[in-house]
Amino acid sequence: MKRILAATSSRSVDRIFSEMLHGIVKYHKDDEQGTMAYISLVTSPIPEIKLYLQKYLLHFNDWLVSSLEDLLRQSYPSLSTEEVDQIIKQFVLLGNGLFWGINLYEGQDLMEQVQITDRFISSMFRDIERKFGPPSKSE
Repeated sequence: MKRILAATSSRSVDRIFSEMLHGIVKYHKDDEQGTMAYISLVTSPIPEIKLYLQKYLLHFNDWLVSSLEDLLRQSYPSLSTEEVDQIIKQFVLLGNGLFWGINLYEGQDLMEQVQITDRFISSMFRDIERKFGPPSKSE
C-alpha cells in the first residue's frame, strides 16, 4: 500500500483510493498461498498469534488512516473531521470486502467486484465534489 501511495501521489485523491483498492486485489491474488496463510493466522485461536497480528494491524491501520486523512485534507480542506472519518471508514469497508472477496470470487466475478468498488469510490467523490466543490489545486 505504501508503494502504491508513493507511485500515485501525483494523481487525484479518488484515483489514489481506487489504485490502493486495486493494489489489495493484485497483491493478494499474486500471493494466494501467503494470503491463505495470513487468513489462517488471523483466524487462529492461539492468543500469541492474535496479539502479534493485532499489533501489526493497528500499526498498519494508523498509517493508513493518517495517509488517507492527509490526502483528503489536502484535496478537500473544508471536510469536517467527522466527514473525513466516514470516508476513511467507507474505504476500509470496501478494502475489507475486496480482501475477503478474493477467497470467494474468481476471474470475471472478482473483476466485477473490483468494478463495483470503483463505482462506489467514484460516487463517493462525486458526492464530496457536489458538497465541497472540486479538489483544491494543491493536489
